Amino acid sequence: MLKFNIRKNLFIVNNFKLSHSSSYFSPLLDLAIEAALIADDVISQIYSRKFISTSLKKDGSFLSEADLKANEAIVNKLNLSNLPVFSEECVVPFKERREWDRYWLIDPLDGTKDFLGKIDEFTVNIALIEKGFPIIGVVSAPAKKKIWYAEKNKGAWKSQNGVAERINADANWPEQTSMFISRFHNSPACNKFALLNNIKNQVTLGSSLKIVSIASGEGEFYPRFSGSSEWDIAASHIILQEAGGFIKDISGRDLIYNKENILNPFFIAWRGQIHWDMLNIPDEII
Repeated sequence: MLKFNIRKNLFIVNNFKLSHSSSYFSPLLDLAIEAALIADDVISQIYSRKFISTSLKKDGSFLSEADLKANEAIVNKLNLSNLPVFSEECVVPFKERREWDRYWLIDPLDGTKDFLGKIDEFTVNIALIEKGFPIIGVVSAPAKKKIWYAEKNKGAWKSQNGVAERINADANWPEQTSMFISRFHNSPACNKFALLNNIKNQVTLGSSLKIVSIASGEGEFYPRFSGSSEWDIAASHIILQEAGGFIKDISGRDLIYNKENILNPFFIAWRGQIHWDMLNIPDEII
């Protein structure tokens, strides 16, 4: 398994000098990264097979053996923190979690359809939620050998091949802006949003890669005007926020977590340089 130590990496990469001590990041972020990398190994082994065992959930979505085995590996590792875990594959009733001030929120395999279709755009999402908001986020892309991570008030980072760099969503925009759309969950209102906001390019991308790509400055917008759940976006939410980007519901309000209904409201993620009141929202979704 790939060994990853944030503290060591941050001091050697791109001659970036940190003025803080080696304890800059919380040990909980180390734990989340290790959990993600263990899950990466599990998922990659299954991904290499010609046949992958699958079933259907009650809502009609796919469930693969990779979802279940990655979930088990992540939960086993995160249990070392003695914090509760809420997973897409292990849903906890609201009456039990409503009193949780701090807990892990995970999607062990985001983009199962991409995974089963041999499209390399699936991720592992791990977030630490505190009082309704993510404070730590880790998103790994096993097939791409990339990992993004962030901790509240400590910036956002991307690592590939063991080399980490700080990412910035607040960089200058290109002349022609780009918008990420979902391969399987796009809606006509997204096309209207692009037209209203003079967005020239639409890029199809899977899983939480859409939001972390915005955090990395690789695109400007991701409107989501169809259903999604808290575990789909919590980890990438804090990564985007720490990189200088934004994510709001269609009324301009912050997203909150650990709701009784774990479905997200429609939302828009975008990187810096513009304010909410500069965006034009399609009338049909307001």
